[in-house]
Amino acid sequence: MSPKRTGAAAAAEMLPPHLDETDKAIIRALRADPMTPNSGLAAIVGASEMTIARRLKRLVNDRLIKVTVQRDMRPLGYSLVAFADIHVEGVPVETVGDALADVSEAYSVSYMVGHPQIIVMIMARSNAHLFEIVNERVARIEGVKHTDTSIVLHTFNHRTGIAAL
Repeated sequence: MSPKRTGAAAAAEMLPPHLDETDKAIIRALRADPMTPNSGLAAIVGASEMTIARRLKRLVNDRLIKVTVQRDMRPLGYSLVAFADIHVEGVPVETVGDALADVSEAYSVSYMVGHPQIIVMIMARSNAHLFEIVNERVARIEGVKHTDTSIVLHTFNHRTGIAAL
């Protein structure tokens, strides 16, 4: 039995098995330092910059990787993270989800199986700001029956290199 893998090792195991070692090395290098230029990737992987550029283009086109910018909201004063369970009634869940996606502090809006029907990850500046977001904006969206909100005290792990594309 192989040892349990955690953290980056577990994330590395999530690479599609059909990728060759060059593609896997490119992805591992970008996970370690997303700002690595093609010349740096070429040196790490042992391939030409042209090969790296072609491989990156194919990985993006095949939706195996996505190049994005992730904002750190903490320097902007958004240090409070909360999850709001949204219970929907009377309108399609998709209608409520679309409205929630327009709330600028809604970092993630997910359609769930069962109850709650939607879970929203919210970034707020303070408890008062969170109260305003949930009670003045979210709760007033047509179809929101009620909300249950939990504030995050500590995040043990947040894998930024893995997402549904």
